[in-house]
Amino acid sequence: MNFPTEYKLENRNFQKELTELLETQDKINKKRLLLHCCCAPCSSYVLEYLHPYFDITIFFYNPNITAEKEYIMRKNELKRYLSEVSFGQEISIMDADYEPELFFEAAKGYEHCPERGERCTKCFELRLSETARRASEGAFDYFCTTLSISPHKDAKLLMAIGELCAEEYGVSYLPSDFKKKNGYKRSIELSGEYGLYRQDYCGCVYSRQAKKTSKKLPVSCFILLVCFFCLCSSGCYINGRGEGAETGQTQENSGRVQREIFAMDTIMDLTVYGSHAGEAVEQAVSLIHKLDKTFSVTNSASDIARLNAAEGKAVSVSEDTYELITRCQEISEMTDGLFDISVYPLVKAWGFTTDNLHVPTQNEIRQALAHVDYRKIKLLPENKIQIPENMQLDLGAAAKGYLSQKLMELFKSIGVDSALVSLGGNVQTMGTKEGGSNFVIGITDPSDGASIYGTIKVKDKAVITSGIYQRYFEENGVRYHHIMDRRTGKPAENSLSSVTAICDEGWKADALATALYVMGEEKAVAFQKEHPEIGIILIRKDGSFWQSDGVGLSVE
Repeated sequence: MNFPTEYKLENRNFQKELTELLETQDKINKKRLLLHCCCAPCSSYVLEYLHPYFDITIFFYNPNITAEKEYIMRKNELKRYLSEVSFGQEISIMDADYEPELFFEAAKGYEHCPERGERCTKCFELRLSETARRASEGAFDYFCTTLSISPHKDAKLLMAIGELCAEEYGVSYLPSDFKKKNGYKRSIELSGEYGLYRQDYCGCVYSRQAKKTSKKLPVSCFILLVCFFCLCSSGCYINGRGEGAETGQTQENSGRVQREIFAMDTIMDLTVYGSHAGEAVEQAVSLIHKLDKTFSVTNSASDIARLNAAEGKAVSVSEDTYELITRCQEISEMTDGLFDISVYPLVKAWGFTTDNLHVPTQNEIRQALAHVDYRKIKLLPENKIQIPENMQLDLGAAAKGYLSQKLMELFKSIGVDSALVSLGGNVQTMGTKEGGSNFVIGITDPSDGASIYGTIKVKDKAVITSGIYQRYFEENGVRYHHIMDRRTGKPAENSLSSVTAICDEGWKADALATALYVMGEEKAVAFQKEHPEIGIILIRKDGSFWQSDGVGLSVE
């Protein structure tokens, strides 16, 4: 079938659509679903979630897996999962021929495209169109794919391709974004429970080559990919680890321990060097989960949720919450309120917290702004905080930076040699790499949110970026991003695409990256000159950039 050169991606709440559809399903006389599956880890949660509602047939069709041994291993692991899970006998499998030549044909001319680029789109089209054709021939009611389980997979693109195939073959595409409702987190839990084989690359030979090339670099380049939802590779490619990369996985190698976990709604990578690295990583994981629960805005038992529900009463909070809010207030004062943790009602009004993305009315904006004012947050003695009724706080713009700072303090107290953490793209380093060279950090190109704009070398620094490519939606041809300007109640408007802050302290870099973007270039440059200890990189919408003295951004 013919596919468009560019897709119009709709801003819809696919999970809400799926939930509403499931409520209408007859659980006795189930409708038939042909489910394209890429691997056992990514399929685990989706099958658990959907099997009560559908008569499911798995379609294992993945010509992008260009090594036959790998292809067979992944297919067999999926079969093993079905043989062990309680509902496995209810699931059928439709096999497909192993045809990697079809992938090579689809990828022709796109071999050198970066991951999450056009080659990956072509791969999605290949797999979904064949799934739709098989669903039509088999008289299925619906077809779908597990690919959207990845937190870095663009469900909008998959839906656009799926619905185009549905129109072509006359079979419905099941609306879905399986990462929602903690879907990805649940898939990680199931993978651990069943000991599922997890891959270190997507299966595509080009992805494999890119991975090998990256290992040959003379210095480790830890790429700062802070786009929350971006196109992924032709498999389930996560943070350079590959299809279904395991959260919770630990790798040890001659004094170096690496760990990847899922917390604060993102993937976190820890790399620690030295004889105490193992102990440091275990304590770090405990700290991450502790602060995740403490700062969560959706966990009703968290400090922040209790504050938001207190109806104006003072609330006793943990030392960490008190310290972080105190730090946030300092940044608010430094930036004349352009950083404000009470902006949560405004972010909600635009739908960024509910996935109901839309442009609110002016009256809705005024109502939200009435409850936004950091100056009304009261820091009381004995770790008590009081906020006005109807005010709501969200520490998301500083929480990961605070966490990375606390991790550095933990590592130093344990006595590790050096460390590097990436918390959903928020990077902070301690010391140097093995051999004494500085860490090399890649800065994301905001024009596509996937490739590297340039690199910097750092030691004992936090490097954190805020950009308009990370979370946005389009309505009536206008793009609206998530970085709010409390002065207007709307997304900040200026000439910048992204701001990177480089500081000694993670919490400060995190908060300032947001505030400096809202300032715009002229005021951000003036602010940096008043605070020369802070390095910044400003990337403009026209692709040019400005950097402060000493940053050393290298652009090839």
